[in-house]
Amino acid sequence: MAKHIIEFTKDESVKYVSHLDIVRMFGRAMRRAGLGVSFSQGFNPHPIMNFAHPLGVGISSDSELIEVGIEGDISSKEILEKLSDKMPDGFKLKAAKRSETKSPFAPLAYAGYQIEFFGETPKVDKFLAKDKIVTEKKTKSGVKETDIRPLIKSARVTEEESGCTTIYAVLKCGEPNLKPELFVKALEESDCGRAEYFKIKRIALLDADEKPLIDFRE
Repeated sequence: MAKHIIEFTKDESVKYVSHLDIVRMFGRAMRRAGLGVSFSQGFNPHPIMNFAHPLGVGISSDSELIEVGIEGDISSKEILEKLSDKMPDGFKLKAAKRSETKSPFAPLAYAGYQIEFFGETPKVDKFLAKDKIVTEKKTKSGVKETDIRPLIKSARVTEEESGCTTIYAVLKCGEPNLKPELFVKALEESDCGRAEYFKIKRIALLDADEKPLIDFRE
């Protein structure tokens, strides 16, 4: 068995597809592609798949990562060619490479999000100037008031149009984790903007140095 890492996108048309459904979708697509998927051992074997960080429902993405176990001698290029035609509309494979380490997603530290904020222009600089940003956050021990300021690496306005401001935010990802929806909620609670509605896209999964978690150029 060899493990391969695949980068794929999830566009607006499928942003409400759940993580569990994506797991099932990949399993079906790989079987239709004739790939020899590796299975776990035990009474309930399942395809060996490992996602870098499950994407929340309602969020699209330009860069999702999955590690899959494949039987036989096959190159990452062949996997891309065979699997691309079997992916449903809304999902697109971008790149693939052989996984050379035991835990390739362990260095995950941040995620970069593009947030399209429709409504009152958000005051991002004022928001980040706060020493503390306290809001209710769901934790393993329940919902409690949490200072999320340490979980925001950076945020900046990248584009402004009439009625829409685009924000690029780098937020803690993994453990602990900050959901982009909570970033928007805290922004509003801090009187730094009010959204009629907003759209979120995950742009990248990053390591502690804010570099792409997986470099497919190697």
